[in-house]
Amino acid sequence: MSCHLGHIASGTVDRCWVAPGVSVAAVGKLSIVRSSGLKPPIQRRYFSAIVHGDTRRAPRQPLPQRLAEIIELLAHSTEPRRAVLASFLLDAAGDFRDQLAAAINQALRENMELRRARPLSIYGRMAMTLYVWSPSAPRQSLAARQHTRAVMMTGRETSRRLVELEYDEHDVLTGAHLTQVSLEGLPAAELERVRAASLVLQRQRLQKALTSGKIGRNDPCPCGSGDKFKRCHDRRA
Repeated sequence: MSCHLGHIASGTVDRCWVAPGVSVAAVGKLSIVRSSGLKPPIQRRYFSAIVHGDTRRAPRQPLPQRLAEIIELLAHSTEPRRAVLASFLLDAAGDFRDQLAAAINQALRENMELRRARPLSIYGRMAMTLYVWSPSAPRQSLAARQHTRAVMMTGRETSRRLVELEYDEHDVLTGAHLTQVSLEGLPAAELERVRAASLVLQRQRLQKALTSGKIGRNDPCPCGSGDKFKRCHDRRA
């Protein structure tokens, strides 16, 4: 399934990939090939061994260096939800791990060039929005949550993982944070702001997709709604 690049109101480029078979339009040109990751008991034993300094049983699938760094950092940190984030990454399929590691490296390069971070939103079983922060693009957790909510509103989601990774000037990982973002309980004024940001995001994704080429009427709408194009923005045009 192909995806399309888009922009949000702040000018930040929103990248995304979507797992095959998931009826959600996305932005980007990556796809996830599903394969079995680590089973939950193996996740827990592997992470627990790191935490307690025991001999670790190697995962069935090798971890790319970028992901191994995250697991090691979480094992020795006091970060809330560290075990949840570690298990989430350890359960990922091999192809997903490789693509995620490559996306992190790409984000670090782009931070230097753009002087801002580009979020990456992933749909499907491993759904999350990822931000990679560095000295060229310092962490802005509020902006990250706001963008994640706009992604959720666009895709009619009720909850989404927000993963934020922090690196120093030598591209060494210094922080890994997981937030479960929800729209529940937001004041009416904030919900209206999220809805407006979502509409801007949809328009910009659509504009980028149309610039890149023709959209098939039965293709997922590039706005991110999850509907077919013919039942979404093609009908509105």
